[in-house]
Amino acid sequence: MTRDDIAAIWQKLVLKHTKGGACNFQFAADELAALVAAAEREAWAAKLQSLRAQAYFDGHKAGKRAEREACAKVCEDMKEDYGKHAYAFAIRARGQT
Repeated sequence: MTRDDIAAIWQKLVLKHTKGGACNFQFAADELAALVAAAEREAWAAKLQSLRAQAYFDGHKAGKRAEREACAKVCEDMKEDYGKHAYAFAIRARGQT
């Protein structure tokens, strides 16, 4: 919420709480504070949700990378040499695309 948004809301609240030519600024200020606080809570909740989603995505990518590396190590540690280095290379290459 920008300063201009807050100023526009304030003007509407002053008009709303004006009766008989006098404005009850306390009611207007209380309502403004509640509206601004609610908007800030919503903004932070959205940002937090975005950060959680990014952390999940990053963790998922790291897990896949670790799993590929573990599989490649198993291939390299095989006793028989049926192209074990080629298999390990192919497994690691999957993470490059």
